[in-house]
Amino acid sequence: MEPLVFAEAVARGEERDAAELRRLVVASEDEPGAAASNQDWALRRRVAELGANAPLRMFYLGLLDMIEERLEPGWRRPGGGPGSP
Repeated sequence: MEPLVFAEAVARGEERDAAELRRLVVASEDEPGAAASNQDWALRRRVAELGANAPLRMFYLGLLDMIEERLEPGWRRPGGGPGSP
């Protein structure tokens, strides 16, 4: 499913979106352990949000929500939502 989600983002994304995604990748490389994982989930979420295929986007984001709700205590999504304190 992820290849489809990422293909949607590539097809629809603009330069400002690419800059934001690059920032998330760099942030995940600069962070140790759990913080890097937080950035990775944020990257996946942002990529999905760029897609034009609404059913695919909503299904993928729903899966991310379910996964994030079951992550260990102390994990939090940047910007709030499931997993945030």
